[in-house]
Amino acid sequence: MFKNYKPLFSLIGGMLLFGPICIVREYIPDVPSGVFSCLRGIIAALFLAAIILIKKNKNTWNVIKPKLWLMMLSGAMIGFNWILLFDSCKYVPVATATLCYYMATPIVILLSPFLFKERITAKKLVCSICAVAGIVLVSKVFDGTNGDGYDYPRGIILGLCAAVLYAGVIISNKYLGEMPAYEKTMIQLGTAGIVVLPYSLIAEHGGFTTVNIRAAVLILLAGILFTGVPYALYFGSMKYLSAQTVAIVSYIDPVTAIILSALLLGQRMGVLEIVGAVLIIGSAVACEITIKKANKKDVGKSDSKTGT
Repeated sequence: MFKNYKPLFSLIGGMLLFGPICIVREYIPDVPSGVFSCLRGIIAALFLAAIILIKKNKNTWNVIKPKLWLMMLSGAMIGFNWILLFDSCKYVPVATATLCYYMATPIVILLSPFLFKERITAKKLVCSICAVAGIVLVSKVFDGTNGDGYDYPRGIILGLCAAVLYAGVIISNKYLGEMPAYEKTMIQLGTAGIVVLPYSLIAEHGGFTTVNIRAAVLILLAGILFTGVPYALYFGSMKYLSAQTVAIVSYIDPVTAIILSALLLGQRMGVLEIVGAVLIIGSAVACEITIKKANKKDVGKSDSKTGT
């Protein structure tokens, strides 16, 4: 039993490192989201490429080649999903944007009967309704005012659009099936950075000129420490842990973002928002633990759900 401790701690460490990414983004507001996402993806892909070289993984191309197009498509979704998430943080607190982002789970559940011929159980339906209720509470629709200076309607819409793309990434990873984890993620993150590049050059004209020394250091930190390293920890540990464990521990990510946004940015949540956060994260976790008994043997076959 002790041998599972190291992979578990690696997974927890990875999830803790995913959480601060939006906090880092808040410290360089002058850098456009597309530029930040582009550089983050490319840096993280290069970091994973270095790990692959060190591990000397061989004979993976024949496995990857047939579904390369799907990896690149999911990579493009990751890139634009990042842009939407980071733009959402401009209009709502980081905690709110992150919670909207994790609406991807109920979105996948509602689409699963059409895409995977899976039956929606009563429990999953209730969980989805609870998640939607949580979003309503987090969006402050009952406050009647935006006296705190945020533009909640715009921020919520951007966050939910990011969730839709995040759901697309989860779905595409289901269709990818068994793939070399590091290589798959390197291609996805690299594609994310490359696909976002034209958008950054056209829509964010002159955006790269905003990257000063301070911003460059933070982007490098985001690409390596808060993207490349956690992905490496995530994929390095998941093959030793059950799918259920990986799925549940993944929700450390939004909890970390919520706590850090309160401690470092002073973005504290009210009572209704806290209730909404509990509903969203609680319903997502409840959905994950409805794994059939047969899945207890399914070690290391969890879907890639880390989209931040």
